[in-house]
Amino acid sequence: MDSPFSKLSREIPHGTQLQSFDASAYAVNLDLYGLPLLRCPTNRARDDHENDGCDLEDDGQFFSQLVLYISLAMGFISGFWAVCCSLVLKKSWRHAYFKFWSEAYEKLYVIVVINTAKLRRWIGSAPT
Repeated sequence: MDSPFSKLSREIPHGTQLQSFDASAYAVNLDLYGLPLLRCPTNRARDDHENDGCDLEDDGQFFSQLVLYISLAMGFISGFWAVCCSLVLKKSWRHAYFKFWSEAYEKLYVIVVINTAKLRRWIGSAPT
């Protein structure tokens, strides 16, 4: 008796319909490869000039990720230097910036000191 599964081989065609299946749907056909499966053909001679679809990391996806990371780095660097240069060049902005952080530090210090004193008083008044 024949197996109920077909003995399919080759790359799974690209397209929305076949790519929507889960990888387990193709698991019984061991000669299939390509996305959504994570295996490459084992018995074929590979032609370096031919794109056989076994590249699990798509070149277009790699390029778009590279462009994304380069853009993020350039955006961070330009934003960082824009802030730093504005603080260096504008005296009023520099004073306002450091005044803000000084006041924030002082408020945080007062909150910590007051809460520490309350905690010590509460621990000291607790029955032993």
